[in-house]
Formats: sequence, C-alpha cells, structure tokens
Amino acid sequence: ADDFHRFDRLIALDRYNYETLLSRCPRNQGYKIHLLMHFAPEWNTLEVADPYGGGAELFEQALDRIEAAARGLLVVVKKEWFPAAGRVKAD
Repeated sequence: ADDFHRFDRLIALDRYNYETLLSRCPRNQGYKIHLLMHFAPEWNTLEVADPYGGGAELFEQALDRIEAAARGLLVVVKKEWFPAAGRVKAD
C-alpha cells in the first residue's frame, strides 16, 4: 500500500496484474494504476503477453511493445513535469 502513496503511477503489463493492483489499492488511489500499453495505442492492444516459454520471437515482440509504451509514457511524464518545455519528442 505504501507504493500507492509514494508513486504517481503504478504500471501493469497485463490485466491480471492490473486487477491485482486494483484489489490492493487504497481508497481514492485507483487513478494511479495504468496498463503500460495504454501509452502505445498504435499497437491496438492493452497487454504485453508473457513471452516465457514461447521462444525468441515472443520475447522480441514483448520487448518491442514495452519499448514503444515506455516512449509514450516518457512523453506523458515530460509534459506533466516540464509543461513549459512545449512539445517533447520521444526518441
């Protein structure tokens, strides 16, 4: 429960972990929980599938999704923390 007070966001890779976080969330803190893929809408999915046991291709796909969503999350965080900087480009 301390994480909900310490951090602005808690990020889940899949719905199971999202629901787990939500079930442990203190009252009025649910807005902090996000699915990582929410920050990469171009992928048209809300989850990063667990690649365990699926071979190198599934690990590469998971990495691609995580990297894309991390770039999107970084853009959002930069806009919140540095609004005067204007538009921020994700590299």
